[in-house]
Amino acid sequence: MNYPIFKGKVTLGGSYFDKYTSNESWTLSRVTNTLAGIFAGKDYWNYYDTRGFSFPIRYLINKNTSFELKYIRFDYRDLGDSANFAKPLFRDTKGFRVNPSIEEAKQNALEFRFSFNNISDSPFFGRRGWFSQITLRNEYGDLINRSLNIASGGYIPTWLDQRFYIAGRLIMNDGDYKQQYLYSFGGMGVMRALDPYSNIGQNLGYGNIEYQFSRILKSKKYWMKPVLFGEIGKIWDSSNVPVLVEHNDIITIAGIGLIFREIRFNLARQIEGSGKWQFSLNINSNSFKSKQNN
Repeated sequence: MNYPIFKGKVTLGGSYFDKYTSNESWTLSRVTNTLAGIFAGKDYWNYYDTRGFSFPIRYLINKNTSFELKYIRFDYRDLGDSANFAKPLFRDTKGFRVNPSIEEAKQNALEFRFSFNNISDSPFFGRRGWFSQITLRNEYGDLINRSLNIASGGYIPTWLDQRFYIAGRLIMNDGDYKQQYLYSFGGMGVMRALDPYSNIGQNLGYGNIEYQFSRILKSKKYWMKPVLFGEIGKIWDSSNVPVLVEHNDIITIAGIGLIFREIRFNLARQIEGSGKWQFSLNINSNSFKSKQNN
């Protein structure tokens, strides 16, 4: 429930939730991950359950910019080391990978968030604008963790309908070394030449720059746009724990892509070493949602 006051500038709220959560939700949309599960038998998210309630207060500076302060009381709930809990559309003897267990705990959290977003569409499919989000979170209870999550990106027009897209993310965690505080990249969304979960840790730095050329086909109904992109990333730990995963040095990736309306196809390769070209695709989830609403 949300209740606006001061002519809608301030919103007081309260909520009860019981939801599946994934630290990898920023790397690709739920729609893309679901389609990968149906058609390819692959799941790029690690899941755990959170159940509890929250009380946020939000201050709206303008339609694109806001501050939010939130108190949260919740439980981390383990979903178990489950495998083969779902079946793909086509027969696949490999099945799904194991979903890792988390440490169950009763938690409190204070969270501060600054948000700015005037992008006209979702990342990779937008036309103009910029987004930024900064989240500070302090968890205490059975587990202790402090985190900082900064994400920013946007479009820089160049010539005609060509543009640069620049984006980056920094995730920092300091506290108990538990599965629910670990992050990874790779797969279909970010660092697209890497196998997912080959490198996990408490901290993550990521950057992406790409150039989107003019449309090859220019009809309103059918159009294509080629893309050149590069990615850079690094994962590391804050806690002094025994080495569970040997972290890589800074990783750089180069690739080419083709945007066809609401679908983007990518071919990417790691620059260091003898990496292989890997194929991936992205789907404009915002368009999918708008069609559902219509």
